[in-house]
Parts: sequence; C-alpha cells; structure tokens
Amino acid sequence: MFLSVMVYNNKMNKEWLEERKAEIEKAFASAGSEIDRLNAERSELRGAFNMIDQVLNKLEEVEITPPKVVKGAKNGRK
Repeated sequence: MFLSVMVYNNKMNKEWLEERKAEIEKAFASAGSEIDRLNAERSELRGAFNMIDQVLNKLEEVEITPPKVVKGAKNGRK
C-alpha cells in the first residue's frame, strides 16, 4: 500500500513538473518572439536616428542666410 502511494505521488509530481516545463517553454518562445519584434523596432529607430543625424550634420555645413527683402516686392520677392 505504501509503495503504491509513493508511486502515485511520484507520477503526480512528474506530471506537474512536465506541465510546468511546457508552460516555461511556451513563455520562453513567446519572449523570444517579443525580443525579435523589439530588435526589429530598435533597428528601424536606429535607421531614423541616423538619417536625422545626417541631415543635422549637413545643415551645420551649409551656411543659412535670411532672404533679402526688396522694397515694394510681395513676400520679399522681386
């Protein structure tokens, strides 16, 4: 009798452990896909950041002068 109870308990523990293992595997797979999505988003943001940085660098190289105002012209144009 005692032996059959021990076997039953071990079987239940094994089933419980297998269920927990399956839950952990599922969570791990879900986390992996979320990491992939975040890495893709990070890559897009990095590309946008680099593009903005290039534009800002070009603007620093270019001398910007205000438009010349001509008397009697509309909107500062001749």
